[in-house]
Amino acid sequence: MATELTLDVLCSALSGAPHAGDAHVSACTRGQAAAVMVIICGRQRPRIIMTVRPPYLSRHAGEISFPGGKVEAGDSDLLHTALRETEEEIGLRLERDLVIGKLDDVVTRNSGFVIAPFVAVLDDVPVLRPSSEVEEILEIPLDVLLDSMESEICAGLDASEGGCSAETTYTFGYGDSRGRKVWGASAQILAQIRGILDV
Repeated sequence: MATELTLDVLCSALSGAPHAGDAHVSACTRGQAAAVMVIICGRQRPRIIMTVRPPYLSRHAGEISFPGGKVEAGDSDLLHTALRETEEEIGLRLERDLVIGKLDDVVTRNSGFVIAPFVAVLDDVPVLRPSSEVEEILEIPLDVLLDSMESEICAGLDASEGGCSAETTYTFGYGDSRGRKVWGASAQILAQIRGILDV
């Protein structure tokens, strides 16, 4: 990676994203609304927090993803959803002022969720505790993850759903001993971060 990633570099680049308090799904009007929290921490060598979904879940079982979930009736906006789900899934309570931006919405192809990704950058995080919805919590060096991006053009993909489906798919590896990779909506989010950082 040509750019040396520090928290200052990340804050400067990612805080230019749309306002974190935006409660609306901007990219697509179809599907179910959901929100995730992209947490980057560590001043010396920034890491990104991701979770492994348990194999018994009915949706997205075994996938590597960001803390988050679907909007519930009591949520005041999408940011509220992301903050609530983050605390429920990994035991990390974040205040709104720690959220520096929001990335473009991403759509899951199989389940039809429209996901709003919010970004928080922290000096460090306390000990995280996974809930029953999380098999494992990963803290992956951000530079290693972003450097591992692979892309593939999906010929003939139907992008008629409001222009939401991407024609390029991405995967990210990080030297996992089991060969696991980040793919799907989470990989689309990482690709946005890589593009913003211009690495």
